[in-house]
Amino acid sequence: MLVNFRHRWEFYTKFRIDFLTFDWNKSELGQQKQAAKKIIHGSDGVMFIVSTNTEVDPLAIWEIDCAISKGIPITGVDVGKNSEGKIPDKLIEKMTKYGWEWFAMFINKL
Repeated sequence: MLVNFRHRWEFYTKFRIDFLTFDWNKSELGQQKQAAKKIIHGSDGVMFIVSTNTEVDPLAIWEIDCAISKGIPITGVDVGKNSEGKIPDKLIEKMTKYGWEWFAMFINKL
């Protein structure tokens, strides 16, 4: 949904937003971490999609730690399926609401 509606945000901005993804199912953990590290370290900021399983996903936690270790600004986006409030500790005070107007507050600080 984020990718499909990115044009809405890009229409109002002069800079470019890239949505970078990786097919985690077709690679080993070492390859996944190297790919994620390259993507994260090349970013001005990282938004993490937070769902019920994010808190217990070792790769998601590693990605958060990777961004924090490089001092890259981060925010978490609750996709509405996290009804139990299980937010990774390092994102607790860095969450934003879902919606372009809320994303803009994070993006404009970059």
